[in-house]
Amino acid sequence: MPGDKYLIYVRGNTLDEATEEALHLAYWLLTRALLEHRRQGRNGDYETFAVEVLASLQRNRHLYTTQNTETQEIG
Repeated sequence: MPGDKYLIYVRGNTLDEATEEALHLAYWLLTRALLEHRRQGRNGDYETFAVEVLASLQRNRHLYTTQNTETQEIG
């Protein structure tokens, strides 16, 4: 779409692979957004939300990460 800043493309041969890729991407994007909010001094509810989601993704990474992708570099 013209004018869009971001286009997200998720690769995967299976639903599990696509889900894993999407969650890694969500983790990266949420981290970047959180850092930007902090840089601008906009803390508060968004920061609480972001930190909780990031913690949940990190805590449960073993559930959505396959053995093969743990050795691959993300990003």
